[in-house]
Amino acid sequence: MFDVIAFDADDTLWFSEDSFRKYETEFVNTLQPFVAEGVDIKAALVATERSNIDAYGYGVKSFGLSAMEAAITLTNG
Repeated sequence: MFDVIAFDADDTLWFSEDSFRKYETEFVNTLQPFVAEGVDIKAALVATERSNIDAYGYGVKSFGLSAMEAAITLTNG
């Protein structure tokens, strides 16, 4: 059991959030012409990121690696 649960609201994460959202949108727009109609590209990216958290953690590098993996998967290579 836990007596205390604490949250760290790191200022750098809030600052970076806008950039991550911007690049998610750019990712979707870039892949759109190469992905089958009706595929939710952003959802696929988020699912890939979540499946990679244990291996990659959080941050720019993990986002980039997950984006590459999702792009390869979504476009069939």
